Amino acid sequence: MNSDRPFNALLIFVSNGLTVVLSPPISLLQIEGLRTESVSKLNSLQPLILDKIKLYVYTYNMSNYLPVTNLAITTQVPATCMGLHIRRASRILTQVYDDALRSIDLEINQFTLLVAVHLFHEVSITRLAQELFTDQTTITRNIKVLEKRGFVATHPGKDRRIKLVSLTIEGQMLLERAFPLWEQVQADLKQHFGSQKWQTLLSLLSEVKSLN
Repeated sequence: MNSDRPFNALLIFVSNGLTVVLSPPISLLQIEGLRTESVSKLNSLQPLILDKIKLYVYTYNMSNYLPVTNLAITTQVPATCMGLHIRRASRILTQVYDDALRSIDLEINQFTLLVAVHLFHEVSITRLAQELFTDQTTITRNIKVLEKRGFVATHPGKDRRIKLVSLTIEGQMLLERAFPLWEQVQADLKQHFGSQKWQTLLSLLSEVKSLN
């Protein structure tokens, strides 16, 4: 349809409590102008006042709608949600270890990955993912970072579809530098919690693995 061509239409709106009808003919360009210009634009369209009855309109706002449910239980989440507390503790401890390893430009997730590769001597991405309870995509991405820095090497296994990972000499040297820093964090945390709580915490966290 030609946007300049007038056509018959009735546009009804409410302004200052007055019900108003815009009389035809009106073009699409005029209608489009109503969307982008101020309401004063309407004055040029020769409105016809039908009545002076105030019109009250009820609109249903879906964004403010909440189903009628008992949400009192939400007050228990901050104190009792195991997932919340574990994730919070994980972030705090990760920061503690990362701070300690920052001097050698290493993070705790990279450290544990290097340790796993060292213990296996030569290991597949799939096995690493299983051992560290991490998806293969994340393991692959982290291995690529370490490989780019020269700390690990990858090569095809007997089954050439499987990529094997091993430590390089540089990776072994990095671990030797990292272990004293890691041991100091371990000692600090053990002192903070106390030996009994330290061992209890380790035992409880080990039991969590049984859920997987």
